[in-house]
Amino acid sequence: NFSEITESIIVGENTFAYAYLKGLERAVQIGGDDAQIIELDSGGGHEPEQISRFISNFDSNDAVLSSRFINGGDDGYPFQRQIASRAVTIMSNLFLGTNMSDAASGFQWFKGSTLREIFKVIPPEEWISAVHGPFHMYQTEMRAYLAWGEYKYVEVPISYGFEKIGKSLPTKYLFQNLVCFFRIYSEKSDRKRRLHNEK
Repeated sequence: NFSEITESIIVGENTFAYAYLKGLERAVQIGGDDAQIIELDSGGGHEPEQISRFISNFDSNDAVLSSRFINGGDDGYPFQRQIASRAVTIMSNLFLGTNMSDAASGFQWFKGSTLREIFKVIPPEEWISAVHGPFHMYQTEMRAYLAWGEYKYVEVPISYGFEKIGKSLPTKYLFQNLVCFFRIYSEKSDRKRRLHNEK
């Protein structure tokens, strides 16, 4: 049913992260466990032509994540944004137990079954980035859950931000990201146990 597939997800006064998550949740409801769900920035940050890099990794992984910081990747955003992304990646690997080259990129693919399992344990309404914001931390939180749930994933290189002008982030916003990060860290033991048990 085309009208069902194109139905908009309206989240009212909630956070941007919640909007992303509800969209992914709706995609799983429509497509089921066999769905192939790709998330990308439609405003010029990501290049749709690079979707082929994800497709070649579908069969053997639960998720395919993008990276600006591996061979073949590139980041066209301001230097401050690049430093912030690299910093959160280092912190994610140190504190959250991930093992990734880019913990803050939003171009990604998921199996429907992967998202269903994660949302069963931690529904969008309970994600720390959705409850507290800011929405950029949704990407880092997602990667933490993939690692904690021991899902199989791979990173593929992408070019980011060459079709739109990126802006530097206010200091207050960067501080909010830091607070959200440590809220995610504070929930690590409990959420890791719950995700591991679900798998």
